[in-house]
Amino acid sequence: MSNKRGKQKNSTYTDDFEAFVRESLVKLSEGQDRILHDVATLKGKVQLNESSLNDISARLTKINHNYEEVKGELHDANCKIEEIESTMQNQAQQIGAMHERFLSIERYSREYNLRFHNIPESPGEDCPEDRNQGRPGNAHRIGPSIADKPRAIICKFCFRRNVTFRTSSEDREKKKKLKDVMKEAY
Repeated sequence: MSNKRGKQKNSTYTDDFEAFVRESLVKLSEGQDRILHDVATLKGKVQLNESSLNDISARLTKINHNYEEVKGELHDANCKIEEIESTMQNQAQQIGAMHERFLSIERYSREYNLRFHNIPESPGEDCPEDRNQGRPGNAHRIGPSIADKPRAIICKFCFRRNVTFRTSSEDREKKKKLKDVMKEAY
């Protein structure tokens, strides 16, 4: 009796163990299939990622190339700007020097000019014919004609030495004082 019962227990236990192993193998097989499927999916995704990475790498290379071109063009533009600024600075200095020279020439040109105001103006008058003492080299009326007000006459004296020698020392002193006042005014 006891032998039969022991065989039954052993046989049930073996059947249960076999069922357990079969069940475990089925589960392992299913898990392995899922893992293989997941690995295949991951391989596909890796290939997609690699192709995307290659595209991104190509784009980045192109962007770097374009950046280097733009950087070179920017450097060239900056060099040209510096050259233009240098040229402008030189030209500004030249213009300043020419302006000073122009003012000097204009002051020299007008140094022996005299303006006469409130001298009656007659129609058809010719200032060079009307000139008398002092022998001006050039004389003319200046400015627009305004009703009831005569225009000023400006005379330029060509014989500077004669005029200078004829003036008294007192007149020369007054001229020096006036010259100092004019320098302060300008």
